[in-house]
Amino acid sequence: MSGSASIRMTRKDKSSDWTLAIGIALGAILVAFATWIYTQWSAMEKPRNGAVWLDVPEVQSQLADGRMLSVKVNLQLRNRDDPNVLEGHEPALKAMIEQVGTTMTRTDIKGREGVQRYGQAIQQAINGYLKDQHIDERVKMVAFNELVLLP
Repeated sequence: MSGSASIRMTRKDKSSDWTLAIGIALGAILVAFATWIYTQWSAMEKPRNGAVWLDVPEVQSQLADGRMLSVKVNLQLRNRDDPNVLEGHEPALKAMIEQVGTTMTRTDIKGREGVQRYGQAIQQAINGYLKDQHIDERVKMVAFNELVLLP
């Protein structure tokens, strides 16, 4: 009788070993699958919480005092879909920037505060234009890539 008891224990130990091995294998497969899903999901384009910018090509404007100004700006937009909405308005945006320049003088844009006022004037002009076109205000901020006073 003691021989049959030891045989039963051995069979029970072998079946628990198989169960443990299958459990570990399934766990490893599950971890690999979860890792693959995570990498695929992170590679997909997701909306960013960061700012959305629209580059406006270089604009040259004659200031009110006769000097020439070359400026290249980026417009921070309110929503991710705004670049698509404003795509056909690029010539008008450039014209707004040029027009604002004609109302300023060299002393108006001098210093940090002057550049900030110039950026706010551009923002107001563009948002006013968009309002006239029955488009919601889109420009949140104006950032200057380049601002050069030409001789």
